[in-house]
Amino acid sequence: MPDHRELSADDAFRVCDPAQFDFETTANLPPPEGIIGQKRAVSAIHFGLSIEARGYNLYLAGESGTGRTSLIRSILARLAKQKPVPPDICLVNNFRAPDQPRVLYLQPGLSRQLKRDVENLVESLRREIPQTFEGKGYEAQQAEVLDQYQQKTAALFSMLQKQAGEEGIQFQITPAGVVTRVVKDGQPLSQEQYDRLPDEEKEEVRQRIEKFNQRVLEIMDQVRDAERETRDRVKELERQTALIIVQSLVGYLQRKYTEHSDIVEYLEQAQHYILENISDFRRKEEEQVQEPTAQAMRMVTQQSRFIEYQVNILVDNSIAEGAPVIIEPNPTYTNLFGAMEREVQFGALVTNFTMIKAGSLVRANGGYLIVEALDLFKYPFVWDTLKRTMEAGQVRIEDVAVQYGILSATGLRSEPINVKVKVILIGNPLLHYLLYAYDEDFQKLFKVKADFDSQMDRTSENVKQYAQFVTACCLRGNLKPFDRNGVAAVVEYGSRLAEDQTKLSTKFGEIADIMTEASYWASHNGNDLVRREDVERAVEEKIFRSNRIEERIQEMIARGFILVDTAGGVPGQVNGLSVITIGDYEFGKPVRITCETFAGKSGMTNVEQRAKLSGSIHNKAFLILTGYLGAKFGRDKPLLVTANMVFEQTYERIEGDSASIASVVALLSSLAGAPVKQNLAVTGSINQKGEVQPIGGVDQKIEGFFTVCKIRGLTGEHGVIIPHQNVANLMLNREVVEAIR
Repeated sequence: MPDHRELSADDAFRVCDPAQFDFETTANLPPPEGIIGQKRAVSAIHFGLSIEARGYNLYLAGESGTGRTSLIRSILARLAKQKPVPPDICLVNNFRAPDQPRVLYLQPGLSRQLKRDVENLVESLRREIPQTFEGKGYEAQQAEVLDQYQQKTAALFSMLQKQAGEEGIQFQITPAGVVTRVVKDGQPLSQEQYDRLPDEEKEEVRQRIEKFNQRVLEIMDQVRDAERETRDRVKELERQTALIIVQSLVGYLQRKYTEHSDIVEYLEQAQHYILENISDFRRKEEEQVQEPTAQAMRMVTQQSRFIEYQVNILVDNSIAEGAPVIIEPNPTYTNLFGAMEREVQFGALVTNFTMIKAGSLVRANGGYLIVEALDLFKYPFVWDTLKRTMEAGQVRIEDVAVQYGILSATGLRSEPINVKVKVILIGNPLLHYLLYAYDEDFQKLFKVKADFDSQMDRTSENVKQYAQFVTACCLRGNLKPFDRNGVAAVVEYGSRLAEDQTKLSTKFGEIADIMTEASYWASHNGNDLVRREDVERAVEEKIFRSNRIEERIQEMIARGFILVDTAGGVPGQVNGLSVITIGDYEFGKPVRITCETFAGKSGMTNVEQRAKLSGSIHNKAFLILTGYLGAKFGRDKPLLVTANMVFEQTYERIEGDSASIASVVALLSSLAGAPVKQNLAVTGSINQKGEVQPIGGVDQKIEGFFTVCKIRGLTGEHGVIIPHQNVANLMLNREVVEAIR
């Protein structure tokens, strides 16, 4: 092919012919049946979702806007309905170890029924037990037991009284003990009288009192034994009285849930606990108190009563259809793994098993969990805990303070919850590469990578699917229908985003945004359909909202603050082209590249490198340029030349190799003293063999130089020299294309 050729307007832009569409508007076109342009990713996703082996979780790698989330959601919406509904998960009190609540896995909907049945059981017990204990039958039996106790104690004290009379001793039982006095002549002996007694008589009195006190102790032991026996008999009477009611009510539930051994065991433990704490059900509601603190304490007490019998439903699948699909937008530790909530009571934080809440992993049991990969690294302990959970297949809901090594105030620690979840991470390719390289666990846990492409071929079939995508966006976003010309403009915009005439962008998020804005401008202009001019207006307005800095740079060039020549010829001076990226907007900027050469042995000097204003790729390109020149001109003898190469008036970091050709031209021009035409700009890379290589951002570079030339006044002689490989990348704006014509 020739060394160079002049490009036509047709080369600068690939038009989408609206005549290829067999519809008048997208209102007559059905939406696409599948996903557009992501065959590789779709195949990987179906594989990852179908295989049940451990570790085959998915990582959806791709740029933002390529449809990763919408694709996986649409696939799972169909797939999840075909899966069985997972069991309900609930927590109940462990009556044997209250600090370790039990986990029950029940048939979908059964947890609600169990919760309702247990609540009804407690209400029935609270109603029937007090009635039973207030009945005449129980009161008679209790009175009989108490009468026997009173008779026995009365007999013991009567015996003691009789012995005291025989011994001539008077006694009195007080809270402080037994007070005894010797009786003489029918009157208690005072201390003074006792002191006047002969020693022998004193000793005889002392022995009598000591003997009697010993007898008193024996009698008191018998009284205590009788009291203990009576208390046990009353308690057993209470238990036997309550047993009939409790066995009847609990037994009914045990028979109802006879096929669920876990529930039967739980009810058995509950029955034993109820009988051991039957007094809780005998209490009557305290009378209202007016004092605020006492009233508050009473309310707290009432709220906490019978809480041990509650059923805490963590996952309720009673109305679920198929497997759950959980999207966690904010994967904090508590949101992902669950929380142990607390409430303040009288200045203290308290908790119980009913305050344990399930996280996304538990709610996704038996189904799928979708998380943004990068978000997992924003919160402490989340990534490591997620890996441990996936490896063990269990979630333990605990206070996040445990992860910090801080002991929980209550020591509440529930049983681990068994989970089977297909985890789907959504992230960019770089994060996948880093995790795969530096985290061995990631390799074991996320074995399926779904790689999303940002481009697809611009074939007639794909163009048709693009049109169907327009239909889908109109339906989903309630947009105005697009006519054929409007769809053609969208296709052309897709090639512009892809920076390739033979490709279409699959960044459907950006495409959908332009369509939404085009529909707005159609409404603004009073159009029923979205036409080409509406799409072009949307693109222009989008640029206008972001190009303030670009306009300021162009203004500075026009006023001569930034020096760029667009006419004449200057030795050692070339118009290079750079691309500046600010957020989501890129624009081209001409850069004056100058080279001064003189006799010496220092070789070539890259001023940007010396000033530490250049990146590694730019430095590499400069070294390649040095190698090319040495091979070209220094094979027989050394190059005795010093050359200073500089990008004038650049104060930001310079990166990339697209100025290599411009640098070669500036150097050769300076050495030869031959002027370089300033009406031309040049961009392109070069290797050590002197071969020209393509570069990126060619549209923005050409448009940036065109704008400067337009400000100075177009003469028909202005132009940009680009690598021939970049011709296929040209999708220039309408103004530049018209100027080429």
